[in-house]
Parts: sequence; C-alpha cells; structure tokens
Amino acid sequence: MMNPRPMRRMRTTVNRSWRAGILIALTPLLAAACASEIELVPENKPLTPESLGWIEQLEAVEAQDRYEAAQALGKKGPEVELAVPALITALSKEEVVGVRWGIIWALGRIGPAAPGVLDTLVTALSDPDDHIRHEAARALGTMGPSAKSALPALEAASGDRNSAVEEAVRLAIESIG
Repeated sequence: MMNPRPMRRMRTTVNRSWRAGILIALTPLLAAACASEIELVPENKPLTPESLGWIEQLEAVEAQDRYEAAQALGKKGPEVELAVPALITALSKEEVVGVRWGIIWALGRIGPAAPGVLDTLVTALSDPDDHIRHEAARALGTMGPSAKSALPALEAASGDRNSAVEEAVRLAIESIG
C-alpha cells in the first residue's frame, strides 16, 4: 500500500504554486483598481428587467410575495443599489413584521454606499419589534467601518431589553470599530 503523506505534500505545494500564480496575474488589475483607472463595481448600474419586476412585486397583495421580492433584491447585493428608494418606501408602508425583516435584510446586503441605507437601518434600531432591531444591528455590523456613522445609535441601543438584540448590537460595535 502506498503512503499517502507524499501525495499530501505534493497537493499542498501545487495549491501554493497555483495561488501564487493567481496573485501574480491579478496584481496589475488590483493596482489599476486602486489607482481608480477601472471600476470594480460600476456606479449606478441600470436595473435589469428581473430586478424591476422584484421592485414591482414589493407592492404585491400577498405578504409572501413582498417578502420574496425583498429577498431576491437583497441577494443581488450592491448591484441593485438603485432599488433602495423602493425598498425604503416599501418598509415605511409595511405592517407585516416578516416582510419588514426581509427588507431590512435586503438593505443590509445592498450596503452602505447606497443613499438612505444607513439612516434607515439606524431608524430600525428603535423599532418596537425585537426581530427588526436585531436584523438592523446585524446588518450594520456586516458593513464594518463603512457604517461608522451608525456608532452613536448602536451605542444607544447597547442596553436593549432583548438579550439577542443586545448581543447583535455589541457585535456590530466591535465589527465597525
């Protein structure tokens, strides 16, 4: 029977070589991106017909349809930055907690670069529902240092009556720095 250890060493060496090759190949691209010669994420990318359909579905009669629309937009992340005003409007009209949670989640996934996202998440920290406050804190935490302007609101929410929310707030503050 063959000893498996030499094969493991060979695979590790090949993996390291491969990684080094990728890094060398990407260096000019990363240097150009840092020098702002190219855009890694184009600004104001137009919304696709699919995304426009999800935005329209935010006004559906059934709560499940509105939730699915928010989730679909959130999964697209910063690519659907132009959908933020529709999400914020839908959040202000929404009464179903599960759908509101989905919209908060989507805003967190789209990120802090989109106008209105940070302010909406900060406002959600004072929502009467524990699930909404928890998701708002979690979403802010995932944004890291780019959500620094939310630190005062997070610190104010650090004594939340719900221990899960309090923990999410603590983690968000740590993550933001």
